[in-house]
Amino acid sequence: MPAVGTRPGELALLMHTSGTTGRFTGVELTHGNITAMIEVLATVLKLPPGERGLVVLPLFHVNALMTCVFTLYAGGDLVLVDGFSPAGCWPLVERHRPTYFSAVPAIHHLLTALLPSVRPDVSSVRFVLCGTAPMPATAVVAFEGRHGVPVVEAYGLTESTVALTMTQRTGPQAGHGGDAAARRGTAESRRGQPSPVYGRSR
Repeated sequence: MPAVGTRPGELALLMHTSGTTGRFTGVELTHGNITAMIEVLATVLKLPPGERGLVVLPLFHVNALMTCVFTLYAGGDLVLVDGFSPAGCWPLVERHRPTYFSAVPAIHHLLTALLPSVRPDVSSVRFVLCGTAPMPATAVVAFEGRHGVPVVEAYGLTESTVALTMTQRTGPQAGHGGDAAARRGTAESRRGQPSPVYGRSR
């Protein structure tokens, strides 16, 4: 396919949300928005080529959509799931061997609450992402203690192209915060030029 030229300020996605204001809002995300965000996420999460993301969230949500984009940007591949179920998630992990997945606190809680007899092989999973809402520190400890997989929490909103702050991948997790790189207003592109973060909502 021929290459398609775009400019940073051009519209790439029109996402809809009510999480910020409580009212239905259309959010315009530009190519500059998306480029800056995926470069920051790939850097902060230290994603090498060959990563595999398991996508359990619906693609109309900015969390799932950006998970797809930054995984492909980093040279990885994706496993798209047709709906989430607690009993079906770990068998998919064992079958497809993802290195991470992104979910919301309720999903991580359901996976923690599975019967003790459920002991999946999660050795391929290096970390899990948690966003959309805060995950209590006790729930983070419970998930990590049961499955041996670190939880990386991110806080953001659709208007920020998914992430504003993120906890580090190592060490204790105690809520939103951590890596300053995820709060930067610019990201150095692969060509060494700053990629400005563009955004506007209406």
